[in-house]
Formats: sequence, C-alpha cells, structure tokens
Amino acid sequence: MFQVNGLLPDTYKLSVQAPGFALFNEAVRLEVGQQMTLDVNLKLSTLNTTVQVETQTVNVLRTTDASVGEVVEPTSIRNLPLNGAC
Repeated sequence: MFQVNGLLPDTYKLSVQAPGFALFNEAVRLEVGQQMTLDVNLKLSTLNTTVQVETQTVNVLRTTDASVGEVVEPTSIRNLPLNGAC
C-alpha cells in the first residue's frame, strides 16, 4: 500500500511497473480535499521461454549395407539342437 500526501488538485498520470508484469498506466484526477483509493491489478507480461534439446546421434541401424548380423559357421549350424530331436 502506498500513500501520497500533499498533492495539489490536478490530473496525474499513475504508472506501475514490476518485473514479469505488464506496465500499468492510468490518469487520475484529484479534486480539492479528495481522498482516493485506487486498486491496481497487474497483468502478467508475455512469457518468452526457450527450450533447447540436444541429442547425440547413435547409429542403431546400418545404413551403408544390408547386413543384419555376423557370419555363422556351417559346423555351428549342424550342431544346433532341433526342436524335439536328440
């Protein structure tokens, strides 16, 4: 709350400013012997937020050839157990 004493009758420009809020301006007319209460509601100013996302590229797929694995020797294939066979 602010109180200003000793103002002469006249028209005054009231400006209120606070970080993160929009500027408030209003013309105020004071008469002789007048006491005035003025409620000021500050509106939020525009928000400017920047989000920066950085990633590292990981090669999950091989894009230079069509290979999908390693070479399996024929001996290893012959020694694999078959389903249900001994």
